[in-house]
Amino acid sequence: MNIKTSFGVGSVACFGAVCCWSSGPVFIRLLSEHVDVYTQNFFRYVMACAFWLPFLVFYCRKHKPGKVIWVKSFWPAVINVFSQFLWASAFYYIDPGFTVLLSKSSTIWVIGFSLILFADERMLFRSKRFWAGLVLSVVGVIGVMMFKEGFGSEKTLTGVMLILAFSLVWAVYTISIKVCFKDIDVRVGFSVISIYTVIGLGGFALLFGKPAQAFSMGLRPWIYIVVSGVLSIAFAHTLF
Repeated sequence: MNIKTSFGVGSVACFGAVCCWSSGPVFIRLLSEHVDVYTQNFFRYVMACAFWLPFLVFYCRKHKPGKVIWVKSFWPAVINVFSQFLWASAFYYIDPGFTVLLSKSSTIWVIGFSLILFADERMLFRSKRFWAGLVLSVVGVIGVMMFKEGFGSEKTLTGVMLILAFSLVWAVYTISIKVCFKDIDVRVGFSVISIYTVIGLGGFALLFGKPAQAFSMGLRPWIYIVVSGVLSIAFAHTLF
């Protein structure tokens, strides 16, 4: 694949990921009225895992990849568990629009890690447009926080701290994916990550949440769980 084609495919995948993710915050906020963060995290990831599981089984039967995928997926999955917890928790304190805008501060972390770890990206140091964009990103993050109505309230500050922590953890997850899955089919990689993540989030749900709440919900919240699990997690993460 030449550079032009690769850039085109990457751009389409990035756009698709953004579109799939755009619905996630709305579903998380809607579900916050019915279940706690641990419970909804767990069940949403169960749906994502169930979506990709048949593909993983078929792939493993055909290619017999051995332990390498399971080993390479472990640490990105651990990071993803904490990332998902921080991400969903923030919506219990601040509104979705503000949360999503503030989460874009992860871009700053991703850029920094990429410049350190990937030699082919260090050419950006010589780009005036890159530095201009980076400065605007930092200014934008600060502006979003400072001009938020009620920014100084305890509830808002808690949400801000959660989403800023998420931004850092998400950047680490992003880099770990690029490093670990460089030569692995992304669908296979995320399929394994989703299994590990379900186990981790299931542990959190049992220890700190109330999973039984989910079985007393009506049909509509379950539709939120299924749609957000498949669209905002299974599709979005794979495209990303």
